Order: sequence, then structure tokens, then C-alpha cells
Amino acid sequence: MVYFVSFFVAILLMRMSEKAVKKRKVLLFLSSGLVLVMLAAFRDITVGYDVRVYQWPLFTIARASQSIYEYMNKALVLVEPFYALVTYFSAQFGEKMFWAFFFNESIIIAFTLASLYYFRKVVPVYLSLSCFCFTYYLRGYDQTRQFIAVSIVMLAVALIVNGKKIIPFILVFIAMGFHYTAIVGIGIILVYMTLNGVLKRVIVFLWFVSGVVVIIYYKDILKYVLKRFPLRAERYLKMLMMNQNYDNVHYIGFLYFTFAVIILLLKIYLVEENKNTIYLFLLCLMFLGIAGAFIQNLAGPVQRIFIYSDIFVIFVIPLIPNMIKTDKIGKILVWGMTYLIMIAYWFVVYVNGNAGAVYPYVFAK
Repeated sequence: MVYFVSFFVAILLMRMSEKAVKKRKVLLFLSSGLVLVMLAAFRDITVGYDVRVYQWPLFTIARASQSIYEYMNKALVLVEPFYALVTYFSAQFGEKMFWAFFFNESIIIAFTLASLYYFRKVVPVYLSLSCFCFTYYLRGYDQTRQFIAVSIVMLAVALIVNGKKIIPFILVFIAMGFHYTAIVGIGIILVYMTLNGVLKRVIVFLWFVSGVVVIIYYKDILKYVLKRFPLRAERYLKMLMMNQNYDNVHYIGFLYFTFAVIILLLKIYLVEENKNTIYLFLLCLMFLGIAGAFIQNLAGPVQRIFIYSDIFVIFVIPLIPNMIKTDKIGKILVWGMTYLIMIAYWFVVYVNGNAGAVYPYVFAK
């Protein structure tokens, strides 16, 4: 119930922001993000599996260290440098994990909301925020340092879509400072840049074929790539090669991304006469999402790589209401169906699947 109330308030504030003007618009926009930040900050350390794996131990080291140099010598063995610095900074405010949770989530929400804003021409911000809340918001409680990287990469992609050329690549390298897998963002950016060329339909076909090849030969491909990737590659190689199912929720991911592909095919070929590049780009990412969900059944940790493309589903599912033209009652039904799809994902993955050990919500003692 705590999650649902918080999501409702955040989405409502964002909706009000879109209808407001000037300073009130900015205030409501920031208030929407603050609700989600504070929800994460006030939780207990038992909410989120990885909190006990590295977040709490690292925070404890930061509190006990006499200097930042002493701390970094210990921290860099465990995590990437930028995440280590954020944790050290958080620890200077007090001994409660509230501060680490607060600053971690502030970074995630800040980059996420900026991304949603830059994608507002594709889908209204309050709708993409709705999908984010019910699908990927809680990933930030568990896979925190990677989800910081994911949010930064998402903004990098949003900026490249909006015509920026240099900043997106800088952002990807910053993201790598939180999680080395963020290098995947370079590939995603290059896909969009390639689709802007004259061969974009050929690229979509080749991307689909590549997805099939990845499904069949993913172990060989990942082994080849990771052996030539110097940053903690041995650890990731070991994780990706194990036959471990991830949270037993791979099937809902497969269905979700398949549904997203269908939405985009309808959007591109029935609704959009100009076949806008952004929709073809999202289609490529959703094809990749299907491949990742399939492989996840065999090697769960592979989700760590595909999450950089998967996150963009938050801009696809909310396309449904604007695609279907109907009367007032029909609109209510369409909106209800859209939110039902989002909420169903939340229940299957986080409630029944217990992904990341983030449900139920527990306030800090």
C-alpha cells in the first residue's frame, strides 16, 4: 500500500506539473521526484537484497575510515570509483543509511526525470513516469549502483535523440564510473545514430537477425566480448556463464517486450505515416529485450547487460492511449487497460516473484 500511495502521489504531481505554468510547473515536477526519493530514503536496510551485499558494508567502511584515501583503498576493491565517492559523501552526513539511500535515489530520479522530459514528445512525462514506477523504480533499491548507471545512460540516449552529439558520450563514461557495464550505452547510441542514415530499415532487419543470433550463441558471444573487456571482466564472465534463473520472472519479461514490439509495429505501420526514427529505434531495443528475456531463463545475470535497452519499455507501453481513437467510455477502458498492464508487471515481478527482495516495504527503525 505504501508503494501504491507514493506512486499515485508522484504521478498526480507530475500530471499537475504538465498543466501548470512557470514556477509552479517546476515546483510540482521536482515534488514528484522528491516523493520517490523520500520513499527510498526512509526504507529499512532489509528492503533490497544488494543493500546487505555491498551498500551497508561500504557505508560502514566509510563511517569507520579516518580519511578518504584510506576509504578508497578499501572501497575500490568492492565497487566502481564514482559509487564509492557517493557513498563516502553520504556517510559524512550521519550514521544512518537514510543518507546513502537519499543520495543514491536522488541521482537515479534526477537523471530519470531528465530523460522522461527529453522524451516528452514521444509520450507525456506523467505516463512514462507511471510505467517507470511500476516496472523499474524498485530495481534502484536493489541493483543501486547499476541503476544509477542505467539512468545516466538513459539520459545520454535521450540527448542523442534530441540532437546532442558530444555530451551523450561523456555521460556514458560517467555512468561507467558507477557500473562498468554502462559501456553498453555506447552501442545503444550508435544504433540510434545509424538508424538516422538512409539504411535504417536494413538496420532494423539486421538488428532483428542479430537478436536471433544472440539468443542462439549468447554464451560464445559474451565470452568473446568479456575476454577483451578489461574492467572486472572475469567476474562478469563467471556470472553470465552460470545456469541461474533470475528471480523466476523471466516469462513476464518475455511477454512484456513481445507486447511492446507489437505496439511499436502497430504504431509504425498503422499510425505513423512518416515511420519516425525514434519508433524504429525503440523497436530495435524491444527486439533486444525479447532476446535478453529469453536468455535470462538460462543465465539470469545476463539481465545486467540487457537492462540498458530494457528500460526504454517505459516509453513504449504508455503509447497505447494515444494510439487508440475512441469515445469517452472507450478512452476510460483503454486507460484502465494500460495501467492494468503496468500494475500486472509490478505484481508478478515484485510481489509474487519477490525480485530484489523489495516487497513488502519496511520503514527504517
